[in-house]
Amino acid sequence: MTGEYTLFYYITQRLHFFPSKIPQELLDSPEINKAVLQIEESAYSDAQLWGYDEFWDAVRVEKTLVSDAERKGMEKGMAKGIEKGIEKGIAQGQSNERKETARRMKNDGIPPETIAKYTQLSIEEIEKL
Repeated sequence: MTGEYTLFYYITQRLHFFPSKIPQELLDSPEINKAVLQIEESAYSDAQLWGYDEFWDAVRVEKTLVSDAERKGMEKGMAKGIEKGIEKGIAQGQSNERKETARRMKNDGIPPETIAKYTQLSIEEIEKL
């Protein structure tokens, strides 16, 4: 790491810091890349720094808004999913209860037509029980 910093120092001192002249293998280092960014920022005027800060503030606000919208969308979707799941579970439970009632009626010898009348099951469904 010391060699990278020495080379970076050499580049910034000798080449009057032209970021485009810094070799890509140095810019690939997160530490060097961060240092380049800090040097670039330190060369900004007060107005440029203010604009730079305003830009990143806007980016953070936008990310927060998007994140909040995603979270609210997820919550709404989860609530709808739970509601539909409950409805489906209730319907399945009612269907199972009708089939169980029909099975007991069939075992007691009640005609399929009568079972169908009271359980709303088809004759075919009753015969499969």
